[in-house]
Amino acid sequence: MLEARSGGRRGIGDFGGVRSAAPVFAALCGVALFSSLGLPGLNGFVGEFLIFRGVFGLAPWAAAVACLGLLATALLLLTFWQKVFHGPRAGAAAGEFPDLRGTELAPLVPLVALMLVLGVLPHLLTQFFNPLVTAWAGHLLLP
Repeated sequence: MLEARSGGRRGIGDFGGVRSAAPVFAALCGVALFSSLGLPGLNGFVGEFLIFRGVFGLAPWAAAVACLGLLATALLLLTFWQKVFHGPRAGAAAGEFPDLRGTELAPLVPLVALMLVLGVLPHLLTQFFNPLVTAWAGHLLLP
């Protein structure tokens, strides 16, 4: 969507201050970014937690190496977030940079809502895969 709005620009240096130009777009991108980082309460956390919980019992060294990957991902995504969405408007966002329209919001809002719902209630999906995971998620989230 950034590329389509900017006339084909794709580099991080081609943007700056997108949050002030398109706040709704920035908010939805922020939720997706933090979900990808595994922020608790979003769907990415559940997957990462279950993976680490399973791997740690089998190969703790592999879990430690994977943590380095998480740190690298966090560094990359947060640097992207800072350069593209914050700061003074620059590059493609310095000119006319439209925010999301209704036809673009229609598919994105349900997806972001699903990220939140599956982050808070993961058993809605995990119940179909593994009864042990469902029991864990139910005990973790419901006192």
